[in-house]
Amino acid sequence: MERVYADGPYTVIFEFSEPTQTVLFTYFQSDTYIHPKHIFDGTDFETNPANFAPIGTGPFKVVDFVPESYCIFEANEDYFKGRPYLDRMIYKIIPDETSGLMAFEAGEVDYTAAPNDEIPRLENIDEYELFWASSTTSHRLTFNFREECIEKYPWVENKNVRQAIAHAINRDIIIDRVHKGLASPCYTSIAEGAGIYHNPNVAESLAYDPELAEQMMDDAGYPRGSDGVRFSFEFLTYDRWYAVQASELIKEMLKEVGIEVTLRPVEYTTYVALYEIGEEGLQDYPVTYNHMGTWPPEEIGSWMGSRPAGQMNQGFWSNEEVDALLAQGYAEFDPEARKDIYWEIQEIVADEIPFIYILTTEGATVYRDTFTNMESRLPSGTWKSFNKIWWKLGELPEQESEQEPIDEELEANLETLQSDVDSLKSQITMLNSKISNLENQITNISEPAAPNQTMSYVAVVLAIIAVGIAFYFGTKTKT
Repeated sequence: MERVYADGPYTVIFEFSEPTQTVLFTYFQSDTYIHPKHIFDGTDFETNPANFAPIGTGPFKVVDFVPESYCIFEANEDYFKGRPYLDRMIYKIIPDETSGLMAFEAGEVDYTAAPNDEIPRLENIDEYELFWASSTTSHRLTFNFREECIEKYPWVENKNVRQAIAHAINRDIIIDRVHKGLASPCYTSIAEGAGIYHNPNVAESLAYDPELAEQMMDDAGYPRGSDGVRFSFEFLTYDRWYAVQASELIKEMLKEVGIEVTLRPVEYTTYVALYEIGEEGLQDYPVTYNHMGTWPPEEIGSWMGSRPAGQMNQGFWSNEEVDALLAQGYAEFDPEARKDIYWEIQEIVADEIPFIYILTTEGATVYRDTFTNMESRLPSGTWKSFNKIWWKLGELPEQESEQEPIDEELEANLETLQSDVDSLKSQITMLNSKISNLENQITNISEPAAPNQTMSYVAVVLAIIAVGIAFYFGTKTKT
């Protein structure tokens, strides 16, 4: 990167010395967010109080947050894409999917992840809706190529042993028993969800074949001992249910071909900090079960490229040809050319087997049918906001009636009318005065005036009054 600078109050420009795709992942799909400098500058990012009173520019504002309990959001009236439909949301922090479903069915929450084994039942409840999302993440085994590990477990370096282990794993059983059929077999580093970048041609070379696995380990110099065991090791994973259950099944599958495994589940955040992004990676554990994303395709470089560029390359596998291809993929913008690059990477990895890919998951989220447009959160329900979702039973906000602006011509006519009315009032006052004088004159005449003469005075006065009234109302009607 050459430089980063602001071009106006709402634009940031990143300049690179050469074309690159990595910025798309780094800044938009790797949990990297823009932070307000005046709040975080010069502070410890991890302990800054703003972490517990978040400030952002999204469709909702955080108004209350209690760690490990709940977070309350309210609509951001100033959101640049327009105010969200929902006024308020409460995120309840629930430790697992089963507890989340119990809260959902008790009416405590309106939206939650659905445990796979409950989906058939939930689909038959009229007031519930489900939406599906396919993951681009691959679940896999990662081998550890650090020198400290190879000294302790030399078999890790033997490609035939790694391939034998791949043939010993029955993906269908894991998919059926752990994920209740809501997953697909995966044999390569870029899952099918990545579309054209997925290379389907490597599947057959790593299919389940336990007899072949036995033969390959014999040929590699690891025959069964008198106890039937070829070798043993500690198997590292994290404590999420799907990883533990899959690891238990893999343990039994490896036992069938003479490999003895002791499982070691680690709390997830500890696993990530120590064994995924830690400086020593897997340390001296030879194998781990984990999952990583494969979209966009550049993401594989973060856990496959040589360290330090591949910070999440926990097994320290390194291949110069793959590193060169990853660099080409970062700089290539033509989709067909990029496809060829990533297909070649997958073929190399399938041959070297630094990873054994097992499956990619599918999943469902359940919500009440009183909410609509939930599909706006697809394809990934995790990174999408709720700003386009609304509650069917809600009421539209009352619109404030705004007084229409007065037309300039109309305003001028009103001023003229007011002037005419004022003039008419003055004329009426004068007429009243004349009428009063006439009455006095009539009273002072000793002999009554002729009836016709008196009536003529009255007629004149009434005529003047009538003209004035007609003029007033006629002018008002035209206006």
